[in-house]
Amino acid sequence: MEEMVRVLGEDNITSHPPRRIKYYDRENNQLDSMGFNRKLKLDEKTAISIIRKLSRHFKFTEPEIYFYGNMDSGYASQHENRIKVAHEPTLGTLIHELGHRYTIEKHLVSEKFHTKKLIKTVKRFAKYIMKKNYWKPVSSGNTR
Repeated sequence: MEEMVRVLGEDNITSHPPRRIKYYDRENNQLDSMGFNRKLKLDEKTAISIIRKLSRHFKFTEPEIYFYGNMDSGYASQHENRIKVAHEPTLGTLIHELGHRYTIEKHLVSEKFHTKKLIKTVKRFAKYIMKKNYWKPVSSGNTR
C-alpha cells in the first residue's frame, strides 16, 4: 500500500504538473529574467498606493482590495471589481492579481484566467514599476 501511494505521488508531481503551476513558473521566470524583485514584501499602505498608480496609468477601474491572512496568495474576483491578498503581499502576487482585473476589464476575459495575455499584462506592470521605482519594502523589526 505504501509503495502505491509513493508511486502515485511521484507520477502526479514529476511527470504531469498541473497547467496552473506551469503558468506560474513561466510568469516567474519571465519576471526574474527582467530583474524584477517579485518576492519583495509590501505593507498594506504601499500595496494600495501601487494599485492606485497602476490603475491610473493603465486606465482601468481601481479594484477594492481586501487583506487577509499571511499566506502569500491572492484572488481576483471575476464578477466584482475586487482582489484579495495577504496582509503583507509580495510585489509579484499583487501585480498578478491586478493583471487579472485588467484583463477581465479591458479584454472581457471570463473563461480562461492564465493566458499569454495575462503574462504580457503582468510584464507591462513590472516594467512600469521598475521604471518608476516607487515601492518601499516592509521593515523587518523595530527601527527605533
